[in-house]
Amino acid sequence: MSYTKTAEGITALQQRNKILSVKQRQLLILIDTPDFKRLNDQARQKVCSSQLLNELVELGFIQDKTKPTQPPHPISPKQPQVSIVFDEDGFDGIKKLMIETLEQYCGLLAQSHIRQLERTTTSQQLHQCHRIWITLLQESRIPTTYLQSLNQHIQQFYLKYI
Repeated sequence: MSYTKTAEGITALQQRNKILSVKQRQLLILIDTPDFKRLNDQARQKVCSSQLLNELVELGFIQDKTKPTQPPHPISPKQPQVSIVFDEDGFDGIKKLMIETLEQYCGLLAQSHIRQLERTTTSQQLHQCHRIWITLLQESRIPTTYLQSLNQHIQQFYLKYI
């Protein structure tokens, strides 16, 4: 198959306003370039998994040249929704949310960070843990739109309580 970047994909690379994992960004940069065409099959398969391609297609950042152009797919209703009441949960609710998402999407790879989160007692410490949390989740299989939604909720907490 042959893929090309869409206008949204080019904009996402230029503005860096979309949360993309390192692998997604790397593939998006390589798509439709002479360097990508020069890669041997083994190297291309290593960089270009079908899952990464599907994620970029769903985000509307690339399209298959052989298929007719279609608008990006809307967010599917089966993706998890975030339902957190910050006034009731506050600090402990955010901390619990961060721990649970790491357990669900990163598992054992995030155990040391989960322990660090459990020891967190202040909003400033939680804010520092948030940077590592987002990085770990970007490298996981969490749906990008779900991660963006979680991140927005946590940002609202910081605006309200820090």
